[in-house]
Amino acid sequence: MKKIVSLLFLIFFYANALLSQVGIGTNTPAPSAQLDVSSTERGFLPPRMTAAQRDLITTPASGLLIYQTDNSAGYYYYNGSAWVGLGGTSGSNGVSIGQMNYWNGSAWVQIPQGTQGQNLTLCDGIPTWGPCLASLSTIFTSTTSLQAIVGGNITADGNSPVIQRGVCYGLNPNPTISGSITNNGNGIGTFTSNLSGLTASTLYYVRAYATTSAGTSYGNQLTFTTNAPFSLNGGTITNTGFDKVHTFTSSGTLSITGSGVLSVLVVGGGANGLSFSGGSGKGGNGGQVVYNTSFPISSGTYSINVGGINGASSFSTLTAVGGGGAVGGNGGNTDSWGGNGINGTSNSITGVNLIYGSSGGGGANTWGGPNYTGGTGGLNAGNGGSIVSSAPTSGGNATFYGSGGGGGSVKQNTGSYGWYGNGYQGIVIIRYTP
Repeated sequence: MKKIVSLLFLIFFYANALLSQVGIGTNTPAPSAQLDVSSTERGFLPPRMTAAQRDLITTPASGLLIYQTDNSAGYYYYNGSAWVGLGGTSGSNGVSIGQMNYWNGSAWVQIPQGTQGQNLTLCDGIPTWGPCLASLSTIFTSTTSLQAIVGGNITADGNSPVIQRGVCYGLNPNPTISGSITNNGNGIGTFTSNLSGLTASTLYYVRAYATTSAGTSYGNQLTFTTNAPFSLNGGTITNTGFDKVHTFTSSGTLSITGSGVLSVLVVGGGANGLSFSGGSGKGGNGGQVVYNTSFPISSGTYSINVGGINGASSFSTLTAVGGGGAVGGNGGNTDSWGGNGINGTSNSITGVNLIYGSSGGGGANTWGGPNYTGGTGGLNAGNGGSIVSSAPTSGGNATFYGSGGGGGSVKQNTGSYGWYGNGYQGIVIIRYTP
């Protein structure tokens, strides 16, 4: 029984000690302290270690305290994500006169000592010695297999004019102006850069840059991967900017490697004008014009059909019928002029604005009275004829495909009646960005 009482006493004593405050050098620790160290002769000495030893502590608890003995020596505590000096961050205790710190939102950052006469300037809320650099961001728009459209937006010049701006790009992270760059002039605002000569299926890094008298600053880094190879072969090939244009004035084949998007213009052949039949002839209709600016396509060999006079032109699923465009000018009634044709469709797929599919003018009809003239054809289409000695003109010249011919004419008192103008062949034009 005596042993049991002794054991219970010991358990009570140690339990009370564990649950009580601890005072070292005092019998009355502060009520709010679990540990109260009191001395007028000695100090408190926490664990001491180098920065390398500190960083080897596994999963440090928030609030863990150590004294760092090297580099910027001093007391450091772990704030849950990083070791922070009690007076700021590493080096916060200062080693030079004039050294300052600022709070970056999560930790104290040291500002190095300035030089005689330097001004401390707030740049995007951060104190900085000397003038501010320009503030900017990088913009990515699109890429193909060999090209990309990127750019930037300079929102502030740091009170120093931007003397050069552009983008720097390359195969490695954080490209600088010492590598491949574009030069897009000067000043603030948004700008666009066209990168060419790239390699298909390749990862690129890009940053916008802006240079002022204070130095060069960079926008955020973006990456893009160029598309797989995409190329076309067939027809007459010309260049318009970075694009290639394939023109077919006769039927043939187009070979495509890879997948991409095309702009396609298909024009049917223009119709002939009509000869006299109970009145002067009607002008020929222009060939139908079919235009698609975003036609998806994949690898393969495709037939191109270019229609002759009044014939249909076609590529893949796109077909333009012959003579199916604007209505031609009507032939004149007794002693009257022929009707005018209608202008066709304006298009700049080749890089030059051209007119396709105009209709021809109608022929005149004179019965012994004045010599009435035939109708005027649509832009570069054939005009209508007036009298036998003035034959209707054919379709437009070779630049304006799909035009209709002029209508026939008649002068009844001579007993003869007119010829009619011929329409002009169709065309197929394909444009793409490699």
